[in-house]
This record gives sequence, structure tokens and C-alpha cells, in this order.
Amino acid sequence: MTSTKVDEAKAALERGDFDAAFRLSEEAQTEAPEDSAAREMYAVIHLARAIRLSDRAREARRQDLLRREIDYDEEFQDSPEVARAYDEAAAAIDDVLRVAPDHWKTRMLKAALVFRRDRESGRPVALEILQALAAADPTNKQIPFTIRKIERPCVRCGDTGFCPHCKGRGQRRFAVGSARRVACSDHSSSSCRSARAGSFPSIHSTRSARPISPQRRHSQPSA
Repeated sequence: MTSTKVDEAKAALERGDFDAAFRLSEEAQTEAPEDSAAREMYAVIHLARAIRLSDRAREARRQDLLRREIDYDEEFQDSPEVARAYDEAAAAIDDVLRVAPDHWKTRMLKAALVFRRDRESGRPVALEILQALAAADPTNKQIPFTIRKIERPCVRCGDTGFCPHCKGRGQRRFAVGSARRVACSDHSSSSCRSARAGSFPSIHSTRSARPISPQRRHSQPSA
């Protein structure tokens, strides 16, 4: 019965019926929680949902910052709506890890989410996840690359999560193939703000304003 559910879930995905695939993967995993095929199908489908919710949370914050006119390098507190969006994304990720705790792509997504949500408190959590993944699979080149992205400070602005143009050097090539270099002005523009917001891997924010962690928020004097 479980193999039939898994096959039906695959067929639903192939025809683009995500809701049916989602339901069938849950049924298959509930019927046989130890079945590897059912676990893998559940993880694949629910990871897709977690990615979608993570993107939604990022976009909700971007729109909220624009609406509130939060300027470059300002600290801010997420609105309740944005906080709920991040909570939903985190819950979706944890749901995948509940069934497949060693699913490396889901763990990468969790590292990205906790770092993006609050880069100060999230950085050590993200690094712990990534370093464990690197130890478990030394051949995976994406993991150490991602670790360097959040560890290495930019020589110009001093922040981590390097600028996509200067890649942390504070300088970038003026033209393809040219030896001429120019100071990276993007450290004060929107294209560098993705780095300042703690974005990785391949998940970019467009503003650099810095979220205030709940611990810091309660310790700060009110205006």
C-alpha cells in the first residue's frame, strides 16, 4: 500500500498536482514511517513547501521594509506579519527534519533561514549546522563555500556574507577581462545590501537593514 502511495505521489508531481502529492506523501509516511522511499518522497515534497515559505518570508520582510521606509544599515524589529512568515518557514523546515533529520538540503535551508532572520544570533547556529554537514560529507563543495560566505568579512565594509560584486574584497573588476579595478560602491547601494542582510546560499535579501533579535529588543530602551 505504501509503495502505491509513493507512486501516486510521484505521478501527482509529474502532472503538477502539488496538493495531491503533498497529501499522498503524508499518507505514505504515516502508514510506514520507517519506509525509506516514503521518507524520501515526504522530504522532497515538504522541502519544496519549506523553500516556498522561506521565499515568502524574505519577500514579506522586503515589502515591509519598503513600506516602513527603513533605510540602509538601520536596525529594525520585524512586524508581527513578517515574524509569523518566518515562524511558518521554520516550522516547515523542522517538519522535514522530523522525518529525515539527515537531509542535507533541508539542513542547508535551515542554516540559511536562521542566519537571514537574525544574522547576529543566527550566525553561530548556521555555522554549527554547516560545519556538521561539512564533517559528514567532505566532498560536498557547496558547504565550505557557504561557510566562507558568512565567515569572511568584507575588507571594505567589515561585514560578513560578502557582496555579490566584490566577493568580500571591497574591489571589483570594472569590465570583463580588464585589469582595472574600482572600489566597490555597492557597499552603499542596494546590490550590496543582500550581503549585509545575511543572505546565503542563493537566497538573497535586497535590504541591509539589520533585524533586532528578541533578546536585544527587550534589552533596548524604548523610544
